[in-house]
Amino acid sequence: MSALARWTLAARVAAAALAGSAALAVTTFAAWRQVEPLPPAPRAEKIAAMPEVRVPRRDASDGVVLAAVARDPFRADRRRPPGRYRMPGEPAPAPVDAPQLPVTQPPPVYAYRLLGTVVLESGGLAALAGPSGEGKIVRLGQQIDQFRLVRVTPGSATLAGSDTTLVLRTGGSE
Repeated sequence: MSALARWTLAARVAAAALAGSAALAVTTFAAWRQVEPLPPAPRAEKIAAMPEVRVPRRDASDGVVLAAVARDPFRADRRRPPGRYRMPGEPAPAPVDAPQLPVTQPPPVYAYRLLGTVVLESGGLAALAGPSGEGKIVRLGQQIDQFRLVRVTPGSATLAGSDTTLVLRTGGSE
């Protein structure tokens, strides 16, 4: 049996494709190696002469430009002028009275400090220091001054007033 007879159809197709690729590569290489002559150089045209440049004479505006450069408008310490730029001869605007803003009272300062908490199934307790510094133990639902103790969690207590809610926290972990 010959070696060609043992080849499968796929092997024969692959060998044919390889032979075709090799022939294409040889043809491309031969065409690439062919050198064509360069086209003839175009005729040189006469180039026009450069126009004569005249130096402008110095006038009064040069002094204005040099003064602006001396003031350095891009320096880092330059700030915006206090007023709007006005054209020469434009009158200054009339001063405007500042509107009177209503005076509001600062919010009240509450001087309660949470000393500790105890969380129980039936509620909880909070040890609080009042404005004068005295300590007081308050049960959930009890009132201290104008606030009622509404919530106790480990390390925090919530006091609710008529229009203010205070959440107090201890300084460290309990």
